[in-house]
Amino acid sequence: GQDKPLEPLTEIAAIPWLSPSIASRGISVDVTGVVVQTRPGAFFLRGMDSSRSVFVRCPDCTTAKPSQWSTVRVRGTTMVGGFHADIRAVTVETTGSTKPLSPAPVSAHDLLGEQSDLGYGEVTGTAVATESGWVSKAKLWRSQLKLMVGSQPVLVSILSDVAVDLASQMDGEVGVRGVIGVLFNSRRQRIGIRMHVQSTSDIQAVAPRHAN
Repeated sequence: GQDKPLEPLTEIAAIPWLSPSIASRGISVDVTGVVVQTRPGAFFLRGMDSSRSVFVRCPDCTTAKPSQWSTVRVRGTTMVGGFHADIRAVTVETTGSTKPLSPAPVSAHDLLGEQSDLGYGEVTGTAVATESGWVSKAKLWRSQLKLMVGSQPVLVSILSDVAVDLASQMDGEVGVRGVIGVLFNSRRQRIGIRMHVQSTSDIQAVAPRHAN
């Protein structure tokens, strides 16, 4: 007899772990998450529980392009990606936005409690470390800036076509806006806060480095 069709994958965290041979089968996907960064014809979607992100290829985004910080429902199929398994979107439905007009945005302090969902956030902290490297499989540069917000580390991440030099921010007070969520280790233990930003315009110096 014929094999029973697989149920759609509904957990973003399960998709990046698919092997190329499984992803190439075009398994049905129906997931909801937060757009953490947009790219031409594609975007990065992160699960609402901050657990994992997936690259969504969206050929029709010229007519239905989601914006950063929005929550979207994506229906489509799995495909082999450059780094992990990706989603080839068939429909993308914007269901809301995590960027509030009021009250205040989510902060790193809010996420130290029970809150673990993603949301638009704004933080100010001291830049203590930076790194940038070429991710060959994804064909993108990953630039990261580590902030200390009080005693809480916040890892700020940008993916781009060119290397982003964040060294000028070192030791200064920096304000950052973007999608903020809890950073987990492999055992689902909270080890910090991660922020995804669209571009360097979302990172602004508040006070000069080595200011007295």
